[in-house]
Amino acid sequence: MSSVGRSRLAAATAVVTVLTGGLAAVATSSASAATCTTNTYTRQVFANTAFSGAAKRTDCDTAVSENWGTNAPGVSGVGKDNFGVRWTVTRDP
Repeated sequence: MSSVGRSRLAAATAVVTVLTGGLAAVATSSASAATCTTNTYTRQVFANTAFSGAAKRTDCDTAVSENWGTNAPGVSGVGKDNFGVRWTVTRDP
């Protein structure tokens, strides 16, 4: 199989970290409890910036476009500072 063929079959993972309002891309992936459709982001919200422990919320998101400003992401147990959000997506080119 050509490298183009393998590329089409491969799943791409996009991960973005939100730390107190700023965005930083990181190269990591994770399993998720939510089952989101292809081309839909799985969003995991953590009460820490290390992505340790269980996610406080896992749901599906159509785009990475949140702007919480100086507020918390609206998840029980997650404060307005020092939280982490990870989005992953499987692409079907």
